[in-house]
Amino acid sequence: MTYAAADVGGRQFDTSGKTPAGWHHPHEPHPSFSRLTIASATGRKFGEMVQAHPSHLRLSRMTVILDYEYAALLLTKHEYEGTFATPPAPLPLATADRPRWLDVGGASAFFEVAAPYAKKMFASPPRADLTETRAIALQPRASDPNAGKSPQDEHTRQNPPSGYQIYYYYVGGVRSRDNFRLHDWGKEHAHNHLGGTMRPCQAVPEMSPFYVEFEEYFGGYNFAGGNAQLDFKDIKFDWACG
Repeated sequence: MTYAAADVGGRQFDTSGKTPAGWHHPHEPHPSFSRLTIASATGRKFGEMVQAHPSHLRLSRMTVILDYEYAALLLTKHEYEGTFATPPAPLPLATADRPRWLDVGGASAFFEVAAPYAKKMFASPPRADLTETRAIALQPRASDPNAGKSPQDEHTRQNPPSGYQIYYYYVGGVRSRDNFRLHDWGKEHAHNHLGGTMRPCQAVPEMSPFYVEFEEYFGGYNFAGGNAQLDFKDIKFDWACG
């Protein structure tokens, strides 16, 4: 079974600032995981400064094809349910301003600059507070033939076939814009989801069934209008512009 993000009670996502990286996913895709945090950065000097700081035991760093660096931090249930920690002082970079979220909290900082469609995820403007949170609700997909299957492209896969099905087809097998169709089983799938059918903006990255796919507005990222996928089992990350 796969799950899609949904708005329940007007509480959509958690950008509380509990850890210094920014966005937090409060669900438990694996028994030992309870919150997921990812962040990106570029620049050799910045990378060296980050590496010099003590690291969390379950911190994983990833570099994408454009040489952007990302990090995934998987917290235990005990860590997730613990008290909020004071964010560390920002790194002293002359070319970078002090992150706004350190003063008003991640939710408020995101709301201040979010596009109108992204602000609709909020039932009301978040408080300017580091501890302000918004929960992410999940609902099961009614039908998804790819539940429990590893996403892969049949033309570029490197692993044995997983039985994964793409969510679209072309009428008569003729590839053209006019012949493009969505399968009925995928028409109602939410774009922010855990596992199952993937809808990347470009090529399908080969991942395990245990991944999360999200749009750039789901946490305030810049994917050039695109979306991203994070495999939290094999710790792989990929994104593409829209």
